[in-house]
Amino acid sequence: MKKIIIAAMALAMAQAVYAQVDLPYTISFETNVPLGETILTNANCGAWEGTPDVQAYVTNITPPEPSCGYPLPSESHSNVLAFAEGTISNAFNTTAPDPESTTPLEIWLDTLVLPIRQEEEPVGSVTNSQVAVYFDTNGYLNVFHGIIDNQEYSILPPTSRWTKVENGLGALPTNEWARVTIHMKHITLNEMEEYVNQSFFRVFLNGVAFSNDYAFVDADVKSASGGVWFVCAKWDAQKLSTLTLTGSGKIDDLVVSTDAVSFGAANPSVLVSYLGSGIVIPSGTVSFASSPGHTNFNIAASTYYKIAVYQGTVGGSSNAVVEAADKETHELVWSNITGQATLFVQFAPILATNGTPVYWMAGKGLDTNTLPTWDEVALWDEDGDGMLTWEEYVAGTHPDNSNSLLRIVGQTFSNGVPRLIWLSSTEAIAPYMVQMTTNLVGGSWSNVAVNVNATAGGTNVLDVSAPASGPGMYRVTITN
Repeated sequence: MKKIIIAAMALAMAQAVYAQVDLPYTISFETNVPLGETILTNANCGAWEGTPDVQAYVTNITPPEPSCGYPLPSESHSNVLAFAEGTISNAFNTTAPDPESTTPLEIWLDTLVLPIRQEEEPVGSVTNSQVAVYFDTNGYLNVFHGIIDNQEYSILPPTSRWTKVENGLGALPTNEWARVTIHMKHITLNEMEEYVNQSFFRVFLNGVAFSNDYAFVDADVKSASGGVWFVCAKWDAQKLSTLTLTGSGKIDDLVVSTDAVSFGAANPSVLVSYLGSGIVIPSGTVSFASSPGHTNFNIAASTYYKIAVYQGTVGGSSNAVVEAADKETHELVWSNITGQATLFVQFAPILATNGTPVYWMAGKGLDTNTLPTWDEVALWDEDGDGMLTWEEYVAGTHPDNSNSLLRIVGQTFSNGVPRLIWLSSTEAIAPYMVQMTTNLVGGSWSNVAVNVNATAGGTNVLDVSAPASGPGMYRVTITN
């Protein structure tokens, strides 16, 4: 038996025992049956049958377009099929692959689903299933598949199990539509002309295939694990016979075909944005007249800046390209854009030792003519005032002016209260912190004042607390 079940939705495939329809089979539920009427007695809908109490009718709902596009993008999308309280099935007329051919039989099932989450695995409905899927109470997709432990061909059917698949996509939020696609491949002879008689499938959620340790890299049990090709739970009938929907849910745009489906909205586009000092060309919304789209993006950081973050996504699934990180320019060639995509680039300053920006040193007149690297410039005291270049950056002072430095220039008393005076700069990267100790040899420093901002005149004056007894020594630091 060959069966695909979507449970609660649960989806499955089995041997047909009643009327059948030919492939390709497509139904949008827009004009096939009037609103509110059941599909079970309407010949325009195919060969649907159901359990006695099941409800299966067309209702007026417009599902949002997924990021990878509708399965039937040319159709309107104002009606869907709702089903509840039982099981409905549609039978298909398909032929098993030629036993003497290395050409596999490939079948695609593609649909939009609004599932009702299910607490337990749909045990009874998958007894004779090749493939079954359902969404659990947490919104994760679970797949019913076979297991081959020894990576060898066998005439014996595999053992079967349910596996939760995540693949970094996360859970499907409650009351959210999703595009579920199942690609089945039935193989009689492999490319080495070995008789294998095996069936495989892979599952896509919103255009992204799930990988799993139980799946293979290729549709071949001798390939490596960790891929996207699961073994079918049963492979004694190498064809699709029946699609079964069990439980409750809604579907739209159902496609069953031997032709490969395509992912992508009718007009793919890339929304390009960037932050920091640099440019991306082209930017904004880049649209394509046909799918898939293809274009080149020129990414260029400004002088003394680099590309820090650079990520392209399609439908929320990250396709990050990381080799451009820390480059100053990069040409991104992006092809096969099939949906609504985004490209985000963030530029950041090139930093030398202790986080000293190169643009800041260059802007203060420093260069690498005397010292060979910017790291060495950051550790150099250009003006001989006792502050290294990186310390001048933190303090907001000028590295080539010995009169520009962080320094306490006076301590007086005002009405018996100690008053501290220091040279300050509004270009300091953070507020000042004033600390005191009563013992310079082994004493600890305690905070007297924190988050003290620089004054515009270049000199800060602050009344500070005196120690209870003995002398007090003070210092000013940057609290970054």
